[in-house]
Amino acid sequence: MNARAVVRVVLLWIGLVLLFAAIAAGRNFFTYRQLATRGVEVTGEVTRLEQSNHHVTYSYAASGRMLSGRGNVVFGNPEFQSLHIGDPVSVTYLPDNDTVSCLGDAKECMRHRARLILNVAVVFPALILFFSYQKYPGFRAWVKS
Repeated sequence: MNARAVVRVVLLWIGLVLLFAAIAAGRNFFTYRQLATRGVEVTGEVTRLEQSNHHVTYSYAASGRMLSGRGNVVFGNPEFQSLHIGDPVSVTYLPDNDTVSCLGDAKECMRHRARLILNVAVVFPALILFFSYQKYPGFRAWVKS
């Protein structure tokens, strides 16, 4: 493979990495980032358990009022199977927008999400390029040209 072909493949891979990172991050990535950097952790209470998708509805006190949120149990809380309505759970919320919250330690959740995004963004584009090179002669010819 000549230098020009390597540059083509690397640029295509970088483009796919950025695309997959954006898709994997979704809209919630920046919310989790804000929660991880500026969030306030409080103790909330389980108000509903959805067995079908393991979502938890919870309430928490912020700014002198009771608020609620919904999400999956994450770092710093018991496993879904051991939760009951009324159990205490860790909640992180934004002090300047107290309706934005998540269950558990937002910093750990952000680290976990960032690792997941990195894995998806690196592995899938590499697999796409590998299998495209193997299966599609037109792609192979484009790379080699």
